[in-house]
Amino acid sequence: RIKEKEKEFQRIYGDKERQLQNQQFDLVTTYGEMELLSQTNDVNNKNSTTKDENDEYERLTKSPLEFELASNELKKTSFSQISDLESLLSTKEKTIPHLEEKLQTQSDYDEIKRELSILKSVDNIIDKTSEQPLSLLTPKTFFSPLLLNRVKNEPAINENNQCLLSSIPSLLTQQQQQQKLTICNDNYRNWLMLNGIVRNIDLLNQLNGMKNDEKKCMTR
Repeated sequence: RIKEKEKEFQRIYGDKERQLQNQQFDLVTTYGEMELLSQTNDVNNKNSTTKDENDEYERLTKSPLEFELASNELKKTSFSQISDLESLLSTKEKTIPHLEEKLQTQSDYDEIKRELSILKSVDNIIDKTSEQPLSLLTPKTFFSPLLLNRVKNEPAINENNQCLLSSIPSLLTQQQQQQKLTICNDNYRNWLMLNGIVRNIDLLNQLNGMKNDEKKCMTR
């Protein structure tokens, strides 16, 4: 748009400049005719003729001066508009990175919310299953349907996931149950990290520490 304005200004300025040149040429021609006429006029009406010639000369010279003033004013106005457009464009270019940063921040916030939601559901499952004998636990009761569906839909499950699904025995002693449950919990969190369900390991460790603190307070 700025280039279009510049082209339009150049076109208008060129037309006006040509008109000014034509008028100056006419002025020179007329002035020459006036001088020739003044030389051939009679001495008796020389004063009146000179006055008329001066009036005509002033009239002819006044028009180009007015045009030149108007042309200069048009220049100033066009340059001012171009400067304003450039300033606006610069402001927008500075705003774009800020908006992109805000979008990235919002995306990170949504990702953290999603991970927190998954971690809360994981802790709810662990709380419920820890109240049952480990002999009654199965992969269906230990994993939420959403995570089971993800496992089923994976084209190839690695050995770690296979070991995780088969790590719950049918019968264990109470002490072994507690130890095995702790191992299952760790394996479960590792499985979440391995499959890309939760990527923020610092957040995962922080939430796990908060959960342990809550259990200690309840025990006291």
